Amino acid sequence: MKKWKYYFGLLLCLIIFVFSFYPKNSISASETKVSFVYDETKTTLLIGEKYRIKVVGKNLKVKWKSSDKSVATVSKNGSIIGKKQGTVQIKAVVRGKKINKTFIAEFTVLDKTVLEDFIDKNLVRIQDTIKELRETYPEGTRWGNDKEYYCEADYTTGYGCVSLVFQFSDKLFGKKALFKEFDDFANIENEINIGDIIRLNGDTHSVMVIDKNEGGVTIVEGNYNGAVHWDRYISYEELKQIGNYYSTRYPR
Repeated sequence: MKKWKYYFGLLLCLIIFVFSFYPKNSISASETKVSFVYDETKTTLLIGEKYRIKVVGKNLKVKWKSSDKSVATVSKNGSIIGKKQGTVQIKAVVRGKKINKTFIAEFTVLDKTVLEDFIDKNLVRIQDTIKELRETYPEGTRWGNDKEYYCEADYTTGYGCVSLVFQFSDKLFGKKALFKEFDDFANIENEINIGDIIRLNGDTHSVMVIDKNEGGVTIVEGNYNGAVHWDRYISYEELKQIGNYYSTRYPR
């Protein structure tokens, strides 16, 4: 009797041991992982521009939806095409084992002529305002970290170099004009405009573009050795190396 109990217990332990390695009827941790892949700084599309966003994961069913197909359409693989000016939400509805998620990306579709028209109508005024600022704050005007300026559109108080570019930007575009921020410098020579703000040098210094040509930009900056400094030239190639991000208030 004791031997029977002994062998029965041994068999039970063996069964438990074997089934501990038997595949369970559930999804693995790696299969539950899903990610939405797109550049969050990409908030605008031009009419006719194509842009793709992705959902990455295993054993997933993804249904793409556009909140307004007249503004932008999206294909079965997440390829978006801008159709007309407006704002649109692109949704990725994801279904799978133990997965039920919806990802949303919002884009503003613009007609390129809107930006061109804005520049045509405002460039001379912007350049004239820069000349006035140069007269008001000439080269060498003291401007250290004790200078501060509150920017309503960015909900931020800037100090030193930031306070100067915020103040100058408000003069050029008005206090209510919104900022759009970008961190892709690959095509900076075609994207940057006079009045844009560039953050550089390891996210430690801010400057404003006051002129541009085919090779680079001319800038104004505060807290340059504790003062206002005009007309430093930075090539596009150098910007691609030292630039962190840039902000614009142009309609983009």
